[in-house]
Amino acid sequence: MTADHMRRAALLLVHHARRDRDGVNEVIRQVREDPDPAESTTALVFAVVEIFEGLVPMMFTDTGVRLLSTVVLDLAGQDHA
Repeated sequence: MTADHMRRAALLLVHHARRDRDGVNEVIRQVREDPDPAESTTALVFAVVEIFEGLVPMMFTDTGVRLLSTVVLDLAGQDHA
């Protein structure tokens, strides 16, 4: 993961928070135009998660992971144990 991936991840989060579809689409366009878009997409996802790991460490406790898993499964319409 490069500094550019982290920059894009930060931009993606800022654009998302502002509900700026054009900004989000611009980040996606940049990734798609990279020499290896599949690798850049994966790196972008990892960078977004890394930002959240740094900003929200409480989410990565056992309790936080269980809660997050429940929320994600609910959003996906899946049953959870």
